[in-house]
Amino acid sequence: MQPIDPIIQQHRDGIADLDRQILALLEERIRRVRDLKGLKAQRDMPFHDPGQEARVLDTLRTQRSGDLSEEGLEALFTQIIHWSKREAARD
Repeated sequence: MQPIDPIIQQHRDGIADLDRQILALLEERIRRVRDLKGLKAQRDMPFHDPGQEARVLDTLRTQRSGDLSEEGLEALFTQIIHWSKREAARD
């Protein structure tokens, strides 16, 4: 087996660190969505708010730097929103 180039390994390590940060942020997002779900239930408000989801995507579109395409941003964050709600509903 060929030794791993240290520069390649440095990049892989950096990406792995970003992956850990992304995971921690996603878990924090789920906790906050779960809290919001509880607050809305206490106030007899519907959990699902398509208008808010559209506003989130619109805001993110204006904040992207361009490395992530608009199509990629929409696909990724649509899934993040979907899974956040799904995970929050488990409890």
